[in-house]
Amino acid sequence: MAMQHEPRAGSWYVNKTGKLMKVKLLMFDKDLLTKVMIEFLDGMRVTVDSDAWGYLDLDVIWHDERRTSVSAR
Repeated sequence: MAMQHEPRAGSWYVNKTGKLMKVKLLMFDKDLLTKVMIEFLDGMRVTVDSDAWGYLDLDVIWHDERRTSVSAR
């Protein structure tokens, strides 16, 4: 069963195969999270929808407490 963590821009996660990834960008539509862009250490970026994020089996490594959510209107 996948562990659910809310994605936070600037935070680091590790998946069950040991790949380290950072949340680079959160995309919203009408204040609802729609997509999450993650970047792996090799520079590869992947965008997943918010439903797919919930199925990723991730452990939180580090949250960037300095970052805050900004909603563009």
